[in-house]
Amino acid sequence: MSATVAVDVHLDAADWAEARDAETLEGLTSTPRTLSPVWFYDERGSELFDEITRLDEYYPTRAERSILAERGSEMIAAAGARSLVELGSGSSEKTELLLAPLLQAHGEAVYVPIDVSESAVRHASVRLIERYPGLRVHGVIGDFEKHREAVLNNPVARGFLDAQEALHHLQETIQTQISKTLELGRLPA
Repeated sequence: MSATVAVDVHLDAADWAEARDAETLEGLTSTPRTLSPVWFYDERGSELFDEITRLDEYYPTRAERSILAERGSEMIAAAGARSLVELGSGSSEKTELLLAPLLQAHGEAVYVPIDVSESAVRHASVRLIERYPGLRVHGVIGDFEKHREAVLNNPVARGFLDAQEALHHLQETIQTQISKTLELGRLPA
């Protein structure tokens, strides 16, 4: 398998501007006023966010990078992953800490970055396939909530989201059982 990039665009510049303007007007005229942060992630907004993550004061990205650098190989091995789906992928810089062990383990992999910023996905995709032979990238540009069905047409994304849904149901079941146990004040027999 050779390195390739495909990008499905479900949110183009005109759609972006129309949705941003409508949601901004609605949010700023409501009580309380609201504004979704998704509208900050155009090309310049994505660049600014990447700059913010490099500031000493912004520790979450450093903490995430540290965990992925230290445990990324273990995560890939434990998951048995052959592909990687990332919601809100942005620049995909931290993702490399998972792609490297994924490709080392299997020689080839599929990466599905999903983001509202087309420029971020395209730039990251080109960078990643140049760096990682054997990687196929299938980017999806869209708002996950609004373009859910289109995103689910991608078989890798569908598998990921099905597994995520199953995990969510398992977590709910566990939480229900814990709540019942706490209500009874004892452990089940």
